[in-house]
Amino acid sequence: SSFSIGAWHPMAASRGYALLLPSRVLSEPETPQQSASRGQKPRGSGAPVTLHVYSVSGSQTVCKVNRLLSHLRTGAYHTAVEVHGKEWSYGYADKGSGVFCCPPKECDAHTYLYSLSMGHTQLLEQTVLALIGRMAKEWQGDDYDILRCNCCHFSNELLRRLGLGPLPKQFMSLASAGAALGDKAQAVGSIRSSLVEAAAVFR
Repeated sequence: SSFSIGAWHPMAASRGYALLLPSRVLSEPETPQQSASRGQKPRGSGAPVTLHVYSVSGSQTVCKVNRLLSHLRTGAYHTAVEVHGKEWSYGYADKGSGVFCCPPKECDAHTYLYSLSMGHTQLLEQTVLALIGRMAKEWQGDDYDILRCNCCHFSNELLRRLGLGPLPKQFMSLASAGAALGDKAQAVGSIRSSLVEAAAVFR
């Protein structure tokens, strides 16, 4: 939130700071037309942003595992962000962008579970679409990685660019833990390979 000199002025004057501040507010409140010209909604309004949560795949086994993992505040989830009536997410694709859109709560590849309100964005629909267009170029489908670059990472970044977020921790924790294990396994594999090479030299 921005700091308002005008709002602070009475307090400042009472503490002897009046000479350092203007005697009146320098700018009038922004009009709706001025907000629109900057790609934002007028203050006090905004478009609702909703996080839709799915169980990964339609598999009953995965659903059961997620119910158990939910007690540990984690699980294997697909997430998507709804803004201005459209649901946006990210997934693997052989070619082109991995960003895709579908009607809210209707991603066919996964089983819908529930939704979380993430607040309101001040960005207008055309501004959001332009933002999505840029992200579509950045988030290529063949960059998808189940632990390091997945739908949850995309949702988290989209929320950030909408001026909201972050994504609740439980949707990132499984990926973070898996990535850490992957790093550890890779390091162990590298050490093992080096030892084998060293042993071969001294034979």
